[in-house]
Amino acid sequence: MIQAINVSKIFESKKILDDISLEVRNEFIGVVGSTGIGKSILLKIIAGLIKPSSGKVMIDQGQTTGFVFQHSALFDSMSVEQNIRLPLEESSSFSKKEIDAKVKEISELLYIPKQMLKQNCNDLSGGERKIVAIARAVIYDPTYLLYDEPTTGLDSVMHNKICQIVKGLNKPGILVTHNKDTVKAVGIKIVYVLDAGKLNLTKELYE
Repeated sequence: MIQAINVSKIFESKKILDDISLEVRNEFIGVVGSTGIGKSILLKIIAGLIKPSSGKVMIDQGQTTGFVFQHSALFDSMSVEQNIRLPLEESSSFSKKEIDAKVKEISELLYIPKQMLKQNCNDLSGGERKIVAIARAVIYDPTYLLYDEPTTGLDSVMHNKICQIVKGLNKPGILVTHNKDTVKAVGIKIVYVLDAGKLNLTKELYE
């Protein structure tokens, strides 16, 4: 279980997040809100990438998170395959053979063609970069997936493709977005709205 307990964040005397509490067990939840409202900050605090000003985040022992960054955060000097396998190569518990097999499995799961694996990431489209970012996040089979604006800047075709990939992975976690269509396309049923630093559960999108 992920627990955010009374989390607040202050930047330059401005309270971005105000006493937020949230639990994620086996569900996949959405957090919607306008651009710049603090959704990404909340997600990064939950992932342990940013420290809260107050409050805390707890994740059950043995459980892990995979993070899909808004702008993919790929290493452009490396190939697609090198980016995907990087999380496993940083761990001493996987052999080259095991990593090769896992890359093959994930590539097939996300429909990444073999020729694309050899491309440099700076040659990819925005949608292709997002798919590679998802592959890198899921390759070590984390307990939860955290998606930061996974469809921002994509055309409608790629938007739908990314949503179907996310839906098909069927992993618990959190997706933050300003796009209500993304929440609907992924099929998220538990949706929170972040506004003025507060997080509130809503049924508005589905009534």
